Amino acid sequence: MVNEIFDTTGSRYRSADIHEGASDLSKIKYDELLEAPIASGMTDKVTFTAGSAGAGKSRGIASLPKNIQPDLNSKVFYDTNLANFDSARKKIDKALKSGDGNTPVDIFYVHKPIEGAFKNTLQRTKNQTEKFGSGRVVNIDAMLETNLGALKTIKKLENTYKNNPLVNIKVIDNTSNTPKLMNIKNLPKAPSKKDAENKLFKILAKEKLDPEHLNMLLREKINPFVKTKDTGSTTYGGFLGLIDSY
Repeated sequence: MVNEIFDTTGSRYRSADIHEGASDLSKIKYDELLEAPIASGMTDKVTFTAGSAGAGKSRGIASLPKNIQPDLNSKVFYDTNLANFDSARKKIDKALKSGDGNTPVDIFYVHKPIEGAFKNTLQRTKNQTEKFGSGRVVNIDAMLETNLGALKTIKKLENTYKNNPLVNIKVIDNTSNTPKLMNIKNLPKAPSKKDAENKLFKILAKEKLDPEHLNMLLREKINPFVKTKDTGSTTYGGFLGLIDSY
């Protein structure tokens, strides 16, 4: 249905084109669920996932011992990034005030350094492309926003709600092949946006992707780590130079 509305049928590369609209719809649905009577079999609890695109949230959370896994019967289960503190706090405060005004909130944050998360998104796009002819793309700006933003936000949320027993934050370290719980105090400091962006550019410089995929990833950005074919210039080209290098 969404593909038909936004004329994106057959091009998963264009997933970003409908992201804002889909996000707005999810916010409306969230408010509706908070105000609605709790359905039979559901619990008066709101559960959030948090972490960047490509962090491996599903795998990381599923690896937890059963006694600390998310409550799948929560009246709202919000699969999101929580990459913006103000937005995250607003959602959490709404949840706490819902129902009888004492609704518990569980947050499951999955941490993965930006290089690994980005590689995961690239591989996912490749896999979808092989199957469907195109794949969902997380561009560089979105990767920076969700990865760095979620890492900074979860620390702020911990500090904001540390004295509120209704807010429970769990952190899953998905850096290695074995996800595990970690103390939030052991999370690393977020790298600068420039340093993180350069890491992503270096990864892209080694990838061989089709032009449409690259275009969606770069969004007119210049990759400083790719030489243009015609000049071999160390000042480097932009998107076209990246394509030409293949």
